[in-house]
Amino acid sequence: MRVLWFEVTVPANFKSEGAPVAGWQDSLEAIVKENTNIELAVAFESKTNDKKMIDGVTYYSLCPQFSFNDKLKLKCSWQPLVDKMIPLALDVVKDFNPDVIHVFGTEWYWPQIVKYTDKPVVAHLQGSIPPYYNAQYPPFYNKWSVVFSMGLLCVRNQLGAYLARKKYYSRYLLEEDNLRHVSNYMGRTKWDRQLVKLYNPQSIYYYCSEALRPDFIANNDQWKPQNRDKIKLITTGCGVLLKGLDTIIRTAVLLKERNVNFEWRIAGSLPAQLKKLLESQENVKLENLNIVLLGYTNSDKLKEELLDSDMYVHTSYCDNSPNSICEAQYLGLPIIATYVGGIPSLIENEKEGVLLPANAPYEMAQTIIELFADKDRRSALGLASRNCAVKRHDQKAILNDLLTCYKSLIC
Repeated sequence: MRVLWFEVTVPANFKSEGAPVAGWQDSLEAIVKENTNIELAVAFESKTNDKKMIDGVTYYSLCPQFSFNDKLKLKCSWQPLVDKMIPLALDVVKDFNPDVIHVFGTEWYWPQIVKYTDKPVVAHLQGSIPPYYNAQYPPFYNKWSVVFSMGLLCVRNQLGAYLARKKYYSRYLLEEDNLRHVSNYMGRTKWDRQLVKLYNPQSIYYYCSEALRPDFIANNDQWKPQNRDKIKLITTGCGVLLKGLDTIIRTAVLLKERNVNFEWRIAGSLPAQLKKLLESQENVKLENLNIVLLGYTNSDKLKEELLDSDMYVHTSYCDNSPNSICEAQYLGLPIIATYVGGIPSLIENEKEGVLLPANAPYEMAQTIIELFADKDRRSALGLASRNCAVKRHDQKAILNDLLTCYKSLIC
């Protein structure tokens, strides 16, 4: 069986310079390579045009060439990417002649290939821009709060923000078009399925979980509660308002007001402009709230941080099945998360974690206090969560689900 993947990141196995950053698709690739019945090719956007085979996988790096006008349009539209990348993708299809085409992410340009090929195409859902677009501003935030935070007299900042909004909306429309045209989907949550059925009621949906990064499943490391007075919280992701940074701040304020001894560590890069907006809007300084920004954190360091925490907290306003939760689950951490998107498909409330409404800092603060005080409950939640994750991310099961989908598309 010849299978062609279209990815949005450069595969770690292809990178020749620097330390490759492996993601979940690299983990899936490692699983597939063990199956000798699949001849795999991976295509992706890069800075060079190249084709080479490494460890039995054929890699196609594709470099689009943009004119000056294209570069101007790219500042506010995704269409130039579609116009340049799809012809390159079709060249790869012609060269490799796959039995199945597997594109990762409906929110990117690759699904547009379905309009131009007779090969069966399946789109693997990751995030989704339409619901994200709908939830992009938390309460008390809007387009104008972002505008004012950038300085009304700074023309460059204002123009950049205006063009970014137009480009985001362009991506919204692109994904809607993708969802209407693709007939086969692969996903892992009820939210996934509801989304594709809304846009394409006749579509076929296949279940397939995501493969976790090796660092989190190696050595069978497992979280254990520690005896200490200080609560150590950890959250992954802080690059956009959608992640619920305002909820973290408001929850931290409530914990501080009640003299709770805590530290809230956040893995991920927080843009300076977003930090400025949050501190201005919430009238606080993050460093005064026991919030520690860890910046970019590799998988080894993140695993250490998770194992040394008392609970994982996820505050997003909209999400699908974030691997940050799945990785914390696999290690056996007790989890507090918002009841949004695909998260209820990952966590059974009060059995494998605690699910709260989005924008619920009062409930979140008290849940943190109560959960930390109940060591046995934390242990039970963590163990149940781990058992669920180990089953969900079993590599043999993932491979079987993948092959079931591929075989169905070929028949």
